[in-house]
Amino acid sequence: MKANSLKVTKRRLSPETLKLIRQRGFSRTAGNRELTSELAKQSRQAVKEDLKEGRAAVMVGAAEAGKSIRKAHRSFTNYKTKMNELGSPGETVTASRKAMEKVIHQYYSDLIDSHVHLPSYEIKEDGYIVPPVLLPKFDMPFRR
Repeated sequence: MKANSLKVTKRRLSPETLKLIRQRGFSRTAGNRELTSELAKQSRQAVKEDLKEGRAAVMVGAAEAGKSIRKAHRSFTNYKTKMNELGSPGETVTASRKAMEKVIHQYYSDLIDSHVHLPSYEIKEDGYIVPPVLLPKFDMPFRR
C-alpha cells in the first residue's frame, strides 16, 4: 500500500516540486541548515500550490461531467488524507487525529495491562538465566 500511495503522491505533485523536495533532502544530508530551511519553505509552498491546482482540476472535471461538486470535494479530501490513515482493531479506517490518538492509546493501554509474561531462557553451560528483554543499565540515579 505504501508504494501505491507514493505513486499517487508523485502523480499529484509537479516535477518542480519533486525536484525541490529532492534538493532539500540533499542539503539536509550535507548538513546545510540554512539552505535546508529555505528549500523546506519553498517546497511546502509548492506542495500547497500543487494541491490547490489539483483540487481545482477535480472541481472542473466534476462540473464538466455534471457530477455533484460536494461529492467531488469530499472525494478529493478523502483521497488526500489516505496517506495518513490508521486502521483500528475493528477494521475501520480513520484519518482523524483524535481518533488515531485514541486507537494508539487503547493499543498501548491494552499492551501494558495484558501482563504478558515472557519465558526466560536458561543457557545449559553455566546455568545462567537470560531474561527475554534486556533492561538498560542506569549509571545515574533517577531524578525526581
